[in-house]
Amino acid sequence: MRNAAALVVGLCLAAWTPAAKPDAPTPSVASAASQVVPLGPNQKLLLTGADFQEGATANLTDPSGKSTPLPAAAIKRLSATQLEVTASFGAVGDWKITVQNPGGAPSAAATLKVAASPAVPPDSPAVAAYQNAAGVITKLVVALLIAVAVGLVIATFQGWSPGDVVSEESSQQPAVINNKKDVVMVASASRLIALLGLLGILTTVLGVGYAVIWQLFLYGTVTDLSQVRNFLFGSACLFAPYLANQLREVFSPSNPTAPEGGGAEQAAGGAAITGIVPAAPAVAAAAQQVNLTGSGFERGLSVALTDPHGTRHVLTGGSITSVSKTLVQTNAVLDQPGEWQAFVTNPGGAPSDALRFTVFGPPSILAVDPAAPIHNAAAQNLALVGDGFMNGLTVQLAGAAAPANVTVTSVGSTRVVVSAILANAGACQAVVTNPGGHASAPFNFNVT
Repeated sequence: MRNAAALVVGLCLAAWTPAAKPDAPTPSVASAASQVVPLGPNQKLLLTGADFQEGATANLTDPSGKSTPLPAAAIKRLSATQLEVTASFGAVGDWKITVQNPGGAPSAAATLKVAASPAVPPDSPAVAAYQNAAGVITKLVVALLIAVAVGLVIATFQGWSPGDVVSEESSQQPAVINNKKDVVMVASASRLIALLGLLGILTTVLGVGYAVIWQLFLYGTVTDLSQVRNFLFGSACLFAPYLANQLREVFSPSNPTAPEGGGAEQAAGGAAITGIVPAAPAVAAAAQQVNLTGSGFERGLSVALTDPHGTRHVLTGGSITSVSKTLVQTNAVLDQPGEWQAFVTNPGGAPSDALRFTVFGPPSILAVDPAAPIHNAAAQNLALVGDGFMNGLTVQLAGAAAPANVTVTSVGSTRVVVSAILANAGACQAVVTNPGGHASAPFNFNVT
């Protein structure tokens, strides 16, 4: 009786127990939509396979073996045979992906190849267009390099030397500087370091810029530039010695020792002129090149020239063609023979001491005084009035009334007095010759 009751209870419990739920199918992953997955964040993949259910999960394994489950928001079921996932790939190599249905077992791992390569077939028109653009950029870079090389060659033929980049003017210069080649240059460590810094920055900027453009046009992705700034800062720091050297010159103006045989002395912080080139300039109505040598010259200076009559001519702007510490090149009009003076004034400074120099050229005779001298057996004074007369000149009188001897008694820039015996009446001709053989035009007058 007891066994019968137990049997009845067991049958009742069995009747009320629900049937066991069948196991979830195991999905299978056949392939991804692309054979090569591009490196980068938030890449969308289309997985094809079978038995994908709602709520399926996915798991990624990177090339190092680290496994990471994808969040539910990154998985979208399209159908039982298609699954769209969004994942980030931070390393190049073979990745593994598995899919698991709720309550089921994971699928066999499918392999994904991640590389820095196009996400489209290599023969795609888009890739061809990107490659053409990259080719154009390459040609532009090559053309720029060729232009720089040609410019350097032209500069070399014009007297420039690569050594000038890492050199600076010495404080000791020769007394006479005819052109820039005569300027003494010395090696400069600060300029060498600055050159290395400039090359470093150019290499970094051009190299990184080219790589970024190439990557963008060819692959449609942007290169990680998080470490580039360290190279830029490092290259920029190489300019520090050069900048310090320049600041030292700004706040502590140099006062170099004047070269031996120099002329004017340089005032503290000012400029000094020691010579002029050419040393014996000739008179000319048009502007001619006149170089002043010395020390302490600064950019923005002005040059003043005083002619033999005391008229001041200031040269600025385009009349000053080149300025260095020891050489000033100008285009000046020296239209009067005689003694001139040159002054140089630095910006905000006082004029330098005067450099006196002589401009050689023919004088001009405009009249004689008296206009009609009377012949006389005794010596008499005859004045020649004109312009451009120089000390050391000679006077010749020729013609029927010309005396045998002529003595110059005084010379001024506009008046020369001679002593001569005009014994005969008749025509006479006067010629004045300045030093250097510059003769005036003959001047005719009559002796009565």
